[in-house]
Amino acid sequence: MPTHPLDCLEPSDRPLLNLVFDRVDDGMLTEIAVRDYGHDVKVHLAALHQIKAYNIPVPLPWHPGEVLCLTRWSEWDSIAQDSAISTRNHWMRLFACTVLICASLEPENYEYQSEYWNHIEGENSTIIQLIDSALHLGNDASIAAVKFLSWRMQCQIQRALVNEDFGSCPCYAVALLLLCISLDRREPEVVSFLISMAYCNSEYISISREIDGQLLYKWRDQIDRILLNPITASYVQSHPDLQKLAMELIGSSGKK
Repeated sequence: MPTHPLDCLEPSDRPLLNLVFDRVDDGMLTEIAVRDYGHDVKVHLAALHQIKAYNIPVPLPWHPGEVLCLTRWSEWDSIAQDSAISTRNHWMRLFACTVLICASLEPENYEYQSEYWNHIEGENSTIIQLIDSALHLGNDASIAAVKFLSWRMQCQIQRALVNEDFGSCPCYAVALLLLCISLDRREPEVVSFLISMAYCNSEYISISREIDGQLLYKWRDQIDRILLNPITASYVQSHPDLQKLAMELIGSSGKK
């Protein structure tokens, strides 16, 4: 029997790592490696192959951290009309975001910073890009993402028991709510726990306060699309705390 609400989501990093490492082929790794304007392609590519072999370096250095970050920021759908190309691009971005979130767990990565380099910044943007790609790629990716993000959130909660730092837990909680409800995973104890964790850093959560502003619009769009659309409206309305959270999260966007 689960002893913690997140246990119902089967927290584990492996399903998503296995999935992205299986789907991202050598050609896609090369496309990621050239992201830094073609600089140091061979070095980036060698490091990416090591990662695909389940060797994520700690700390995560410039090679390949920089091209992973640049892939994380990529937006293709407006220019990639071909669905196969779009799917290929989303697998590359999901790969990059998964590795970066794994890296965000390691304390050494917060110490490995310089005047030019801090790949841990923008974790909240990495989260929304991960779920955006997972939702685009379908149920297998979304289910694996639920397990992965609940694993990462559980690690952060365990760390908070020691240092009282919940970090990006509110963003992980909102991301999991979006994925779970889109997958029709609506276990009451899980939903209630995630709502409570969305407020763990403040009495009032606001996306504009918790989320990196560069992708603020994407968080709001996903919240509006999943939590406030006609299909889920009756479910959300039957849970006042969830409806309140959804409205607060996009309250400053002007949507009603």
